[in-house]
Amino acid sequence: MRSLWNRYVNYWKSGKRAKFVIIIALIVLLCGFCWGFSELGTAFPKPTPTPTMTPTIIITPTPTLTPTVTQTPTITITPTITQTPTKTLRPSATLRPTSTLNGYGYIASNELVSYTDNHIGEQVYIYVDVIQVISDTEILGELNTLDNVYIQFAQPISSVYKGSYLKVYGVVVGTYSYTSVAGWNLSVPEIDDAFYIKQ
Repeated sequence: MRSLWNRYVNYWKSGKRAKFVIIIALIVLLCGFCWGFSELGTAFPKPTPTPTMTPTIIITPTPTLTPTVTQTPTITITPTITQTPTKTLRPSATLRPTSTLNGYGYIASNELVSYTDNHIGEQVYIYVDVIQVISDTEILGELNTLDNVYIQFAQPISSVYKGSYLKVYGVVVGTYSYTSVAGWNLSVPEIDDAFYIKQ
């Protein structure tokens, strides 16, 4: 190979004709090379590229649901006014305000029986055992001296029976005369406008 190259170099140096021949030979060689390359491309065609399928993504929009606001009716409860009947209190002879008791003074049984007229108009209180309920405003009581006393109450009494023990407040008005069951005519102290406290 080296000797062949040296021969071409020496031939090139030998003159113009040699140079012309070498140039023509190179041109022919170059043309032959180009023709052969083009034929080679025809014999082996370029591969046809396979198309790549790009999937088309279709986005279907999701509908947005707007909630419907339902108005719930407000139930107003109208209170029922119940009329409470007013209880009418029946006046009772049982008790009076404490402030009114200050004007009443205790009177001994023997003093009341012996000197009734001396105490007319006085506000007094006494203790008696009920021996007879005459009506709902009258009783006959017995003092601790075993003497009787007639009592007229200012208002109807209740829950007072024979044998009840009472503290009685009232006004001395004199004597009360009546006929006993045995037929005796009796006169006893009388106390009116009275009220009581059960003992």
